[in-house]
Amino acid sequence: MLITQGWSSFNWRKLFSQKNNFAHSFEKGITVRFNIQDDKNSQKQFLIHALSNNPPQFISLNDDSKSAFVLNNYYPTNNEKAYISSIRKKDGKLFKTPMYPQFSPNSIPQTNKSAMHLTTNNNFYAVENTFELTTFNSLNTGDFLDEVIIKTNLEEKRILEIKKESFAKVKFTTLQDSYLTLEEFINIYGLSFNARKNYITGTLDIGLSSSIRYQSPYSEGNLGGTIIYLDGQRLLDNSILFNLSMSIVDYVEFNRSSFGEGFTNNDGVIRIVTNPMKFYQPIKRQTTTEIKFPITFSKAKKFYIPKYNSYTDNFYKKYGVVDWLPMNKIDENGNLNLDVKNIKTDKITLFFEGVSADGEFIFDKKTISLKDYKFY
Repeated sequence: MLITQGWSSFNWRKLFSQKNNFAHSFEKGITVRFNIQDDKNSQKQFLIHALSNNPPQFISLNDDSKSAFVLNNYYPTNNEKAYISSIRKKDGKLFKTPMYPQFSPNSIPQTNKSAMHLTTNNNFYAVENTFELTTFNSLNTGDFLDEVIIKTNLEEKRILEIKKESFAKVKFTTLQDSYLTLEEFINIYGLSFNARKNYITGTLDIGLSSSIRYQSPYSEGNLGGTIIYLDGQRLLDNSILFNLSMSIVDYVEFNRSSFGEGFTNNDGVIRIVTNPMKFYQPIKRQTTTEIKFPITFSKAKKFYIPKYNSYTDNFYKKYGVVDWLPMNKIDENGNLNLDVKNIKTDKITLFFEGVSADGEFIFDKKTISLKDYKFY
């Protein structure tokens, strides 16, 4: 800043002598007292995770200190929550810690103060011409459509596309099916297909009901001639299917007539497609304690500055919105510097809304002449 702006651009005595005199507790944000469960194994190092307006903080308590600490100037917005983790000393890993917070302030005080509001100007229209008046009068008579949100289920779309491109019956596995073996799955959902383990060969005999002969599961020989594909590859040895778990299978196609497969046999075709991650659910270790604030701050609202067809007609001169300045600071001498767009007009009207240092609401309107000011 010194290099680019120079020493002469600032009143350094004034800059460093400013004091923050907060008249209201809310101006200092929310204070949180973190009470950690006091026991022999109580942790002494903590990580306070970042909020949108607060950086992360590391807290280290002395062995002789109590299991509580206080942090100030929290500014949570809307439904934002805070999170705290204990830090294990030996390996630095994070884990959840028993604790309860206390907040100050924890409620919004009631006020019985009344305020005078600005009165509405009775003359709504500028004297321009009939066409402009008609157009302006019709601004609030149009029909406004509600917001339309379009949602789609990508998984359902994927399933429909696969079924549409297949000549066979396609059965997608569910979480309940993931506990079955392929043998059980085929016998439940496989139309006329049946499956049985062959303990002699260590394979899975699969065929249509009409081709299966009743014999001991320990006898030699395949009970059927069904062709099996696993992830697009034809299996010549299906021993991999002997105890195959359906927890890694995405879907199975049962094609009894072999239609679309070149009619290569009379015992049908089964295609198995796997997805090892379909039902994978990693074990989640809780590493944070969630803290919900009883009250929060609202995010700053954005004010829309309209765009006009003309910035020189009477309508804009009388009713045009020049700018919206939500955050303003009056210096110790009572001066307020404003930067607004040069609209090339003789005067502008300022509408003031805010709260004074002693808690009084401010509603005021000032019209100032711009003839004596120089614009850039």
